[in-house]
Amino acid sequence: MNKVLVALFLFTSYTSFAQIDSVYILVGRGEKNITDYFNFLNSQKNNPYYKIKKSVTPQGDLSLEVEFSLEDESYYKCTFIMAIFQRMEGKEYCIDQLISGDIQYANHYLSFIKDNFKSISQNTWEKNHPDIVGLKIVASFNKIEDDYFSVIFSLREAK
Repeated sequence: MNKVLVALFLFTSYTSFAQIDSVYILVGRGEKNITDYFNFLNSQKNNPYYKIKKSVTPQGDLSLEVEFSLEDESYYKCTFIMAIFQRMEGKEYCIDQLISGDIQYANHYLSFIKDNFKSISQNTWEKNHPDIVGLKIVASFNKIEDDYFSVIFSLREAK
């Protein structure tokens, strides 16, 4: 019985870590899908301060964001994720996603981008959206000072 519990614990711990270790692109997804994803992220660590912040951009668009402590950054590979929405056909869809954190985790995102996107200019890549015909995802990387990075995924019309 104890062996089964230990095996189950190890499997759960491994799969839980593996889920956070992957990059999840939010652009093109609806508000509920992203809220569920942010709730999932917040549930991975027992921190009552992890909440979804709902706001409005200066342009009047909905934004959702989550922020993680520096102690948990190695687990999440970032300290901040924001999704900016645009209303289309009566529903909110993510058009921009921002991820930021300590520069030591930048390679995690750069490797994903370089493996899955086509370079179009310095620090900018693109690919067709896998689910939405006629739209593409543009990824850009920015180094902020010497210590931090940001990655932005944006939804754009394909030419």
